[in-house]
Amino acid sequence: MKKKHVPDTGDSWTVRRNLRLATPASPDETAWIRKALGSLEGLLGFNIEEGSDMLEVTYNVVKMDYQVLGKNLETLGCPLASTGWSRIKGWLYQFSDTNARDNAKAPPPPCCNKPPR
Repeated sequence: MKKKHVPDTGDSWTVRRNLRLATPASPDETAWIRKALGSLEGLLGFNIEEGSDMLEVTYNVVKMDYQVLGKNLETLGCPLASTGWSRIKGWLYQFSDTNARDNAKAPPPPCCNKPPR
């Protein structure tokens, strides 16, 4: 089994997702994807191989989410797969990203000996 080293940022809001593209990426599409994703704010890392339909991304959910990533890939002409399982995974990823963003913006809980205001 081939393992890739992913640096640990120590951030609770960093997630890694494995996404499937609708079609395998040609060498030109791979170059476009690398160029476009390299400029997105909140994207910490990504990996795509030529001729593969798998895209591995690591991003901060406070600054980016699944829908933003999907829209950017669609504008490049490399949409995400639209199979039933891919749509369910996408919905779960977006739900998780939204919850994490809401939790990151929540105020700290009150101390146990003080009532909330």
